[in-house]
Amino acid sequence: MKKILLALLVLCLVAAGLVIAFVPNWAGDGSDAIGEAAVGDTINFGGYTWQVLDVQGNRALLITEHIIAMRPFYPRTGEITWAQSDIRAWLNDSFLNSFSARERSRIVQTTVRNDANPVFGTTGGDDTQDYVFLLSIEEVERYFDDCDDARSAVIPSIAVWEQWVVDFGRDRGVRHAFMLGFDTFPMPQSWGLRSPGGHSTHAAYIVDNGEINRYGHGIGLGFGGIRPVIWVDLG
Repeated sequence: MKKILLALLVLCLVAAGLVIAFVPNWAGDGSDAIGEAAVGDTINFGGYTWQVLDVQGNRALLITEHIIAMRPFYPRTGEITWAQSDIRAWLNDSFLNSFSARERSRIVQTTVRNDANPVFGTTGGDDTQDYVFLLSIEEVERYFDDCDDARSAVIPSIAVWEQWVVDFGRDRGVRHAFMLGFDTFPMPQSWGLRSPGGHSTHAAYIVDNGEINRYGHGIGLGFGGIRPVIWVDLG
């Protein structure tokens, strides 16, 4: 009798294993792991690791933990605002479409306010409707308090540099990487904001030590690390 019961138990376990094997792994993309997100948490979503900056009702504001790409704000010199920037177009097209359809359904389009530079008064241009964006100076000050260490970020691996070299020119990329010591990763790196700098030809950014550079660098000359920001539906 004991042998019969044991055999039945084994069969039940095998059957359960088979059933489990055929249950879709809906949480495999990380989209179901964010339901309990709280400010300060680190979560996985869409293949990236994110920091939770804010939670409002059923939505959470996320920023990538690390720099995920190196791209220019705009490829040419001149006066430009966030609304016309190349980085905004890339974030809301190529980057957004790198997520699965299910993940994209949780990313919320939001009105992005583009205020003037708080120190120099440079206009931020029109407000925009975006799924993905960069932080502003004011948002950095709000979400990171006055802590340089909390604002600093790194390039996690050489793969980010290699992609930048492919996208924006091998010679220039290799020279710059060599100057920065590209063989040492993770590597501290500045990252861009959407706020204008001291002039409409400049964009503000976070220095690699975490300081806020409100005057910024020329949009057609410099480039910086990209830390995308999204609002997601917690479901």
